[in-house]
Formats: sequence, C-alpha cells, structure tokens
Amino acid sequence: FAHLAGRDLDPAEMADSQQMASALLGRSRQGRDSLVTEGFGAKTLLREGSWVLIPSYPGPKLFGDKSVESGNSDKVQLYDLSTDIGQRMNLASGQPERVAAMSGLLAAIRAQRAPIAQDEIAERNNPNKNQH
Repeated sequence: FAHLAGRDLDPAEMADSQQMASALLGRSRQGRDSLVTEGFGAKTLLREGSWVLIPSYPGPKLFGDKSVESGNSDKVQLYDLSTDIGQRMNLASGQPERVAAMSGLLAAIRAQRAPIAQDEIAERNNPNKNQH
C-alpha cells in the first residue's frame, strides 16, 4: 500500500513486505507465494499456498478458562487448509520435508529484517528529536 500512496518505507518498517500493486489493481494475477502472519500473542506463522506452518511455542494450550486455543504447542504444527480449514489434523510428522522447507523459509524471512516498533519509527521521523 505504501507504493500506491507514493511513500517510501524504511527497510525496518517493511518486515516481509512485498510490492503487490499490480495484483491489487488487477493488472496481474500473480500474488505472494508465502505470507508471514501474526497469531495470538505475537506468534508468527507461515502460510504458503494452502499450507500453514505454526512453529512450536511454549505456554498453555488454552487461554484461561475460555477454552480458546492459544496456538502453543511443544510440536511444530502443519495444516493443509484445502482439506482441513479448521486446522484439526496436524500433518507435521508425515511431512518432514515440507516442515523443514517451510521452517527454513520462515527463519530466512525473520532474519532478513525484523520489524521495529511504531514508536521507534515515529521517533526516527521526528525532526525535533535532537533539538534541546
């Protein structure tokens, strides 16, 4: 969206962003191959095609007494949303190559550039920050 608005972003603001103006405007049918999204509690996961990889995260499996799943698990989770939209059948143990490839991609994306906090961005863009 920054491209469409004519705004250049600092690399620290982009995380895993990709310029997708052509797809958004209907000029191309080519979208992203993968997408890192944030789940509950700032836990990231990777979506690639119909596949979702959720790395292992420590913590309770349910949020308090609400019986809402937290996404926490001591095991990597892998789901094929084309056949399991409710993410009930963890396929990770039967798909070790896919788990390794997607885990590697997620690690590479995370290593490229970590996003910075919005208050840090605002401070960088403040023209009065070094004036006393």
